Amino acid sequence: MRVGAPSLSRDRLDLWVRFHRHGHETKGWPADAADDPGIFLDNPFRTEEWTYYVGNRLIAVAYVDALPEALSAIYCYHDPTEGARSLGTFNILSLLASARERGFPHVYLGYYVAGCRSLEYKRNFRPNEVLRPDGTWEAFNVDVRDEGAGRDRLEPSAD
Repeated sequence: MRVGAPSLSRDRLDLWVRFHRHGHETKGWPADAADDPGIFLDNPFRTEEWTYYVGNRLIAVAYVDALPEALSAIYCYHDPTEGARSLGTFNILSLLASARERGFPHVYLGYYVAGCRSLEYKRNFRPNEVLRPDGTWEAFNVDVRDEGAGRDRLEPSAD
């Protein structure tokens, strides 16, 4: 893994295209939904690009905002033929480890959307919280009895 400033290269663009083509074919993503990773080059926060390699072969790219007290996962794309490596999960575990090393109390994974296969993975990382409309944070747990119906509940955390 290498951490650096966001950049564009042929291998990043090729990986981006393959990842989004796979999402279109397997998850029904719109065929024209993917612009290009250049959208991550100019952000209002200091953005880091985390690149993952097997030997010299690029297999994943993640964009992370390095905030004063947290890391915020912006986006991760990876080689669809490397599914057995669970690269998205590995990226999140890397974020958690880096936040701990930097002394940050939080990692922000972004929105969780029940029923969206591309975002539901976030429920697997605990403890986690949701921001309530009144500005307070509350423990978030998915009630497994309702999970298949897409009805996630806020309930007190046992964690």
